[in-house]
Amino acid sequence: LAQAAFNLGHENPSLQVNELSAKRGDLAGFGLLMAVGQAADEDSFVVEIRYEGDPNAPLVALVGKGLVYDTGGVNLKSNGGRGMKADMGGAATVLGIMKAAADLNLPVNLIGILGVTMNAIGPKAYKPDDVLLSLSGKTVEITNTDAEGRLVLADCLTHVEQEFKPSMVIDIATLTGAKVVALGNTYTALMGRDDEMNQQLLDAAKTAGEKLWALPYDEEEFLPPLRSAVADINHCDLSSPGPGTLTAGMFLAQFVKAQKFAHLDVARSVDPGKPCFGVRTLVQFLRQYAVKA
Repeated sequence: LAQAAFNLGHENPSLQVNELSAKRGDLAGFGLLMAVGQAADEDSFVVEIRYEGDPNAPLVALVGKGLVYDTGGVNLKSNGGRGMKADMGGAATVLGIMKAAADLNLPVNLIGILGVTMNAIGPKAYKPDDVLLSLSGKTVEITNTDAEGRLVLADCLTHVEQEFKPSMVIDIATLTGAKVVALGNTYTALMGRDDEMNQQLLDAAKTAGEKLWALPYDEEEFLPPLRSAVADINHCDLSSPGPGTLTAGMFLAQFVKAQKFAHLDVARSVDPGKPCFGVRTLVQFLRQYAVKA
């Protein structure tokens, strides 16, 4: 996935690609992302892709979950992780958006961030009950190692705000099975804290012919299940059944300061049979609205 980003940069000179590597020591402080990848032999990366179609336009950040394989870790998946190559679908969508923006010469200013790692099982794997220090400085209690994507995204969201100061942040991730239970395999779930931005994304999806459904953003209702007795926040709600998609989105929101923030859960909306899902919606959104942000 990281190599695909570099290849894209070589093919299109309007895209600048930079790679941060765990093995080179570039990810010191990324305590959540590093924990997820620490049992894997492969390196973990944060890939930055910059596109300046109009440097004077507001900067839009796109952050993608890039789990190149997910076993579930200590909380091993019942099927051993079969089909989990698709868990990098959010990062692949960000790559597609960046390529489309460059190919179309869109008059927008973008930073794409890919959090690339593997959630493996082994002696070095992170464990339930661990308390991890995130890049933001918040401590996070781990309750289920198969909820790894939100950890990778949390550090990436902190990184993009600290380093690039975007005016708008959108993350894209194959994040929860609860999204599939709630909305099936075709609709993407949207959680956002800015009503105008939410409506613009819904309108863009309708124009693009893709299915997007807004879920409530309610800290009073969905933040309490993430309270922890030993850390600043618990990383997932263990109530079953529970609003897993909503609490996952609420967890991510705690690592984003921007008012214009939207989380897109593309679980099963993006898979090998639908690899481009979401690209059309986000390109339409960027074309119509982001330049006015």
